[in-house]
Amino acid sequence: MSYRDRPEPMSTECRACGAPLAPDAGYCPQCGAVQRADARAYTAQPAPKRRPWIAVAVVVGGLAAVLGGGLLGLAVMGNPNEVGGASPTASPSVSAQPSGSSEPSAAASASQAASPSSAPTTAAIIPNRAIAEVTTDGLNLRSAASEDSETLVTLEPGRRAFIIGEPTDAGDLRWYRVAPFDDVEGCEGGCGLIGFVATPIAASEDPWLTEAETTCPSSPMTAEQIAVLTALEALHCYGRTEIEVTGVVDLPIHGPLNPYRYSPGWLTQEHLEYLQHAWWISYRPHPDAGLETPERGDVVRITGHFEDPAATDCRGTVDADFFGGEIPAEFESTLNPARIILDCRAAFVWTEYEVIGFEDLGECCGFPPEE
Repeated sequence: MSYRDRPEPMSTECRACGAPLAPDAGYCPQCGAVQRADARAYTAQPAPKRRPWIAVAVVVGGLAAVLGGGLLGLAVMGNPNEVGGASPTASPSVSAQPSGSSEPSAAASASQAASPSSAPTTAAIIPNRAIAEVTTDGLNLRSAASEDSETLVTLEPGRRAFIIGEPTDAGDLRWYRVAPFDDVEGCEGGCGLIGFVATPIAASEDPWLTEAETTCPSSPMTAEQIAVLTALEALHCYGRTEIEVTGVVDLPIHGPLNPYRYSPGWLTQEHLEYLQHAWWISYRPHPDAGLETPERGDVVRITGHFEDPAATDCRGTVDADFFGGEIPAEFESTLNPARIILDCRAAFVWTEYEVIGFEDLGECCGFPPEE
């Protein structure tokens, strides 16, 4: 006659791994350890074999880790002494994921990111209001975004240009509307012009035009600090953002009268008052600001902005009366409507100012021209 062993006291924790158990559990669901000496007598199924800790780690890690790293599965579950068995230290590292997850593993994502097919195929777009630089031997400035359009001028290597708006792709070329900078000796080669230039779309091609870096002084700043920029550079740096500039109000020497008339007057007229060093920070008060004209020698702290919305309304004409009633042919086409708007965009508009001091500049040297 055979006898069954007496049951040992039941436990609520696994005696092997400490996992929580149901009061009548015969085996640990986590590690498979037998919990009662009579467990075999109370179940019709054989008790599962206790797995090594490394095997448990794979099970807990999830099925995705086993399937995602076949060599790791063989190393853990197989016999390393058998032919073809793999050593765990030689298997690749795979990030375990929850069982049933459809997301790729971290290793797989890294592999995809590094694949040639994921590399960019088109060149980065130069943004609106950026400053670009010619990087080829010569770049044609054209009247339209087409190779069949008129060539206005050829821009030399290193020539900078202001980007206007978004580019247009046509065939294998990307076209930008630009205003070349007038910072060349004698203002030769497209000064005051606006046109279109092209550069290859493909990232694998050498670009003909690239974005240039510009150092922008931070606000608040002095007139000397902002004077390192041209008006277009300042437009690029600050746009519509309000900035603060401090300087001394001066008066320029009166030049000869010219036949050009611009509107709106508050934004386009050449005021006599301007800041020393930064002559293009001239007194252009916003109509809603209610400002009074500063005096020569006033040290002022100004708040203002570029890119005023009124710039899109800027227009220019040639005054026929200046010539006695008939405009000479060479003056008829000297006004570029697009350039007038751009110049207005680059005009610094005063929204407020305060006088914080005074500097004696002596007698003014400017006099109106003789009749």
